[in-house]
Amino acid sequence: MPKTRIGQKEYLECFKSFRDANYIEGQWQATGREFLGEVNDAIGKYHKGLSAKDLKGLTFVDKADGSGSYESLKSKHNQLRSKIRKDLRSQNHRSHGVAAGEDLTTKLHGPALADAVAIDDANDIMLKQKMPGLPPFDGTGRAATLSGQELLDLL
Repeated sequence: MPKTRIGQKEYLECFKSFRDANYIEGQWQATGREFLGEVNDAIGKYHKGLSAKDLKGLTFVDKADGSGSYESLKSKHNQLRSKIRKDLRSQNHRSHGVAAGEDLTTKLHGPALADAVAIDDANDIMLKQKMPGLPPFDGTGRAATLSGQELLDLL
């Protein structure tokens, strides 16, 4: 059985199609359960020719509460976002003469530092627009969380 569920290129094509149809004005108009179905379809296309039994081992299971498979898919999605962000930063820093592992603020000063930071910020914004986090599994979103001040007030 293949080790890869779906290639990065194929995943990104699937995500882009889903995002274009369902991410409107910064808000998801679909659930994670719907995206899970789209990804499973893309996995089937990626592994055309596999038996249904082998394919079943590669697809994400649609559990009622979204635990397990969807959490795994979200994790892979976020890892890919992190990889893209890291690569963009590395490319920007190299173009400013900062080697991997070197601190930007100790290597650059003045306008060069401001330029590098501005490019990093612009890349972060672009990534958030092109590859937002996945929608909640069932559409309900997360439970409301307390702010730092509200937590402090509880003490």
